Amino acid sequence: MLSQYSRIIIICLACMLLQSCFTALGTAVVGGAVIYKRKPLENILNDQHIESQINNAYFTHAELWEQNRVIVSCVNGYVLLTGEVRNSALKAKAVQLAKQVPSISRVYDQIQLGTPVNLIRQSLDGAITLIIKTKMIFANDFDPSNIKVVTNDGVVYIMGVVEPAQADRAAAIASQTSGVKKVVKVFQYIT
Repeated sequence: MLSQYSRIIIICLACMLLQSCFTALGTAVVGGAVIYKRKPLENILNDQHIESQINNAYFTHAELWEQNRVIVSCVNGYVLLTGEVRNSALKAKAVQLAKQVPSISRVYDQIQLGTPVNLIRQSLDGAITLIIKTKMIFANDFDPSNIKVVTNDGVVYIMGVVEPAQADRAAAIASQTSGVKKVVKVFQYIT
């Protein structure tokens, strides 16, 4: 018989696997035709390239990735930094390195000071993100293809290029999800 600790680990791993599968499926099925209409492939690839460049810069500075956790998300050249670092000097270094990457429009610094959240909390955050994305996909008259959801320590960051009404709707969906402590909107608005 499995111990309670073993069950928690298995559930957390299952959530991480499901989130990965769902993200791939969501991109292929839901985003497929829709995402290319509103967000050109070139923008998507540029955002991924920006994220990779920032992460590579962090990996060349061992003090940033050892005993710290910085999550890089990018939409339309706007970069969101979340996670936890041990002190303000490391936080400043993370922001500085991100700003040095070409093609960035703006950097939103949401990095917290402290020790990184544990694997169980990360798994719960993954589950929250998965639930929010699922709710958005099944919401009536709502296009989630231009919205990115990032959850860290129960705080949900929603970003993308949307109309103000869609941003408010996305925030409402996120805030009505169990386990969410706070919702932070990081949108570029279509007017």
